[in-house]
Amino acid sequence: MHKAIQAGLLGSTMLFTMPMVQAKDVPMDFVFSSGAVCGGDFANASATIDIDQEDGSTDIEISIKDAMPNAIYTVWLRLKDPSPITGGKSTALAPTSAVAGLPASEGSGFAEVAAGAVANGFVTDSGGDGKISMTIDSPIIKGSYRFEEVDASYNPVLTDNPASKFTIRVASHCTDGITHGLSAGTNEKWFNWFF
Repeated sequence: MHKAIQAGLLGSTMLFTMPMVQAKDVPMDFVFSSGAVCGGDFANASATIDIDQEDGSTDIEISIKDAMPNAIYTVWLRLKDPSPITGGKSTALAPTSAVAGLPASEGSGFAEVAAGAVANGFVTDSGGDGKISMTIDSPIIKGSYRFEEVDASYNPVLTDNPASKFTIRVASHCTDGITHGLSAGTNEKWFNWFF
């Protein structure tokens, strides 16, 4: 099952091939609201998300181009209902086996993210290009996020119910240069994909 989405400021082009999962248009939004914070004109910034679901897991690859260079970015799962981990609507999008290893709030700096030590983080190069790949241990589209794998007292959050829509968000960390661990921190959103 494969879903690929290309998007940028001027609109989006979507291509879906998802055997066994009903394909639907997934709107993408370039919501860059951090120009003053990050200090630049990033009108040409764009992002792609590639989602491949099979055998009960989801491979996700996100690439961004022409964004803030040499900066930290993180990927978040935005839920309609509060996350059982944070109490907020955002949870670090990472394999559940890695979520428990993320710091509660302080986060990690550039060196840790650049070394690949932060499951939901990546850095851009001097041209503003960057990429992150991960495997989530459940089907994220028309499935669930398995919070119970982080802590047995939590329940999974279903993503196949129209009442429980979700968003995958890419955020930057220009203001403080840290990832904020499990908590989203300052709202430096760049790209949203709405499911």
